[in-house]
Amino acid sequence: MTAIAPLLALPVTDVEIEAAATSLGLPARAFHGRDGNDPRLDVLRSNTTIDVAACPGSGKTTLLVAKLAILSKRWSAPGAGVCVLSHTNVSRLEIEKRLGADAAGRAVLSYPHFVGTIHGFVNQFVALPWLRSQGIDAVAIDNEICLRRRWHKLSRAQRTAVEQSNRDEELLRIVDADHDLGAIRWAKGMLDRQTPLYRAFIAACSATTREGYFCHEDMMIWAGQALDQHPALRDAVRSRFPMLFLDEVQDNSEEQALILRRLFIDGERPVIRQRFGDMNQAIYGRASETSGARSDPFPDPVVAIPVANSHRFGAQIATLADPLALEPPGLIGLREHPPEEHGKAGGHLIVRRSSATCGATGLCRHAHRAVQPGRARPWGLCRGRRDSPRHWSRECPQLRCALLVRLRSSTRAR
Repeated sequence: MTAIAPLLALPVTDVEIEAAATSLGLPARAFHGRDGNDPRLDVLRSNTTIDVAACPGSGKTTLLVAKLAILSKRWSAPGAGVCVLSHTNVSRLEIEKRLGADAAGRAVLSYPHFVGTIHGFVNQFVALPWLRSQGIDAVAIDNEICLRRRWHKLSRAQRTAVEQSNRDEELLRIVDADHDLGAIRWAKGMLDRQTPLYRAFIAACSATTREGYFCHEDMMIWAGQALDQHPALRDAVRSRFPMLFLDEVQDNSEEQALILRRLFIDGERPVIRQRFGDMNQAIYGRASETSGARSDPFPDPVVAIPVANSHRFGAQIATLADPLALEPPGLIGLREHPPEEHGKAGGHLIVRRSSATCGATGLCRHAHRAVQPGRARPWGLCRGRRDSPRHWSRECPQLRCALLVRLRSSTRAR
């Protein structure tokens, strides 16, 4: 941390912010807002740990790239770099594309910096070196390949028993370095860990590990084992990467959050961490999940900077959409309406039926007829039947239907 203290002590100037905006192809004052008091300025000027609680259309990835562009021109710490992590390759590629358009920004894409996914970072710097030190070379890190290989380690009789319990190879996911599979529901109870079948599951998973085949989630387990046995590894990572940026942090799993916190935050000399995300756009890895990482929730109210003004829609839609969010951010719509819509009041039709005889299919078809191209825009979600209009989704419930349609004035008059 001492290596970058001088560059962090210098306040970020308007000249630097305007230069970053211009390098991204934006107007020089794009981050200042109409009144020069946009919350994005607080984000760009901050050199401490923060959580950027963004909203749809707030440009959080653009904001992150602008911060990196500013840092890239200041960075002079030898052998130390910034670590930029995203949940998916899509987000990583977007960051690389935008940084690559600027000569100074391209410096962040190479040593000593790191831009990549969480799994890519953990694999490269922790899990794979640890496995190699144990004499294990990774052949494939792929859920489908690994689970299929584990499945065929079982005997035919064992596979039949699993299938008869309405399970498949997805059962063969480990939860710790001993290749335990956790509690497994079986028949009317739980499968005892001491049964030959459970022991066969463990043996199959252990064999694939020795052969170098892993699921993606397994790598967090091996990284955790490395940190357990070599605590000094944490200090080495922090010395190499004294600043951590996380994009789309709302999608992080509990396992990912735990490892990242152990690597960068827990204990002495935590790094400067800046997280960017929108909890109302979270995508969970399992159907049973209803919240993000519990051990390291986002945003932390102590360091949160809300960015609730959106360039994606105007004030009318912001007023409608804000109370419908899981966590209403107080949306502010900044987008200007097209000239042909000026002076026209949009209408809204909200339909909710929850009766057992709601006639959901007919209701959806009625909405489908009302929503014509150029005359109305559909908003909402329906799930259930397979013959509903594609405007809503592949399915629409027979017993419950909730439609939200935003109608323009022409449809309203009709």
